[in-house]
Amino acid sequence: MPGEAALASARESAGRIGKRFGVVKISPAELDRIGRETTRTLYCFDVLTNTLTAIADQTSSDVGYQDGFFVSLDPNTSTISQSELENGLVFNESAQRNDTPDKWVKMLARPKDICLFGSESTSIYYNAANPGFVFIPNPSVSIPYGTAAPESPALLGGWPIWLANDLTVRYAPGYSATRVSTFAMEWQIAAYSTVLDAEGSLTYS
Repeated sequence: MPGEAALASARESAGRIGKRFGVVKISPAELDRIGRETTRTLYCFDVLTNTLTAIADQTSSDVGYQDGFFVSLDPNTSTISQSELENGLVFNESAQRNDTPDKWVKMLARPKDICLFGSESTSIYYNAANPGFVFIPNPSVSIPYGTAAPESPALLGGWPIWLANDLTVRYAPGYSATRVSTFAMEWQIAAYSTVLDAEGSLTYS
């Protein structure tokens, strides 16, 4: 049974969302109580019924909300799945990365598109209003940098910023991946025994 703290956090966040379904962030301690950190099970909290439900057959490291759809990423298979419109309980459409061999390891949802970070490159998907799976790659955007740390991508001013696979910090306003780290910062990053555990936040300093 999910922990009461997890349910309380979900209820509070869902109340702020003001919709029946919405993306809710729960603290790592509470995630551990409901087992998501080890199983990567996707859960949906229904405000009207006051229930937290595990979504069958959905393994997810990230979930976002875009144009009325929930979108989840399974990094093991490099697959993004899409829910029914305004229904976070049913995921019935999916797409797998096929443009490059590196798998997607992180997803960020922006107001008009979805950023999918691989280990060597990054894809940008947008809602093309197609039948079935509505999201397709943006043919006008090519980002030749992936991420060395799956938890490092964050949004700064609405645009992605992340620790890239060349161990620089990249910021992509307009999707031009500009190097914003200094040589001193990059020297320090390169000195770490691992950067896999690096995490991004709303700002980088």
